[in-house]
Amino acid sequence: MRGGKMLGVLLAAMLAATPLAANAADEAALEQARLVIRKTNALARADQVLSMMMTQIVGLLRNANPAQGDLAQKIFEEYGLPTFRKRMPEMGEVIAQVYANRFTADELRQVGAFYDTPVGRKLIDQMPGITQDSMAAGAAWGQSVAQDVLKQMMPELEKRGLKAPI
Repeated sequence: MRGGKMLGVLLAAMLAATPLAANAADEAALEQARLVIRKTNALARADQVLSMMMTQIVGLLRNANPAQGDLAQKIFEEYGLPTFRKRMPEMGEVIAQVYANRFTADELRQVGAFYDTPVGRKLIDQMPGITQDSMAAGAAWGQSVAQDVLKQMMPELEKRGLKAPI
């Protein structure tokens, strides 16, 4: 059950990271936001992040089902992964709503114009690598900080009869 809870927490975190916009945005701003999303290949980056998260989801499934990890992974790949990929266009609309709630149509036109410049195109081209490197650096940083925090907490945990999570 622990693995199931962890999977639920991971999926909830994914949803929290991309909040649904509560306010209806101006239609012109939404259209400009959709153009920016297309120009920047934002859904390709979202798919890249999804691929990285799937490794974590599969790991949780394997941990929850140690004797049948391969089967759990196969079921996720057969049922879960296609659903994520099929519903990816919904993510585009969610992202467009977020942009349109924060920028006017004119501002989004200016953003789109930037992405048509040489440096804007370079940013778009470099974004997959930047995303991957940033996630790897963030994970390494998080592990380092977590180790330091656990070292600081260990005496207090032991004093109170508690165990460290690892």
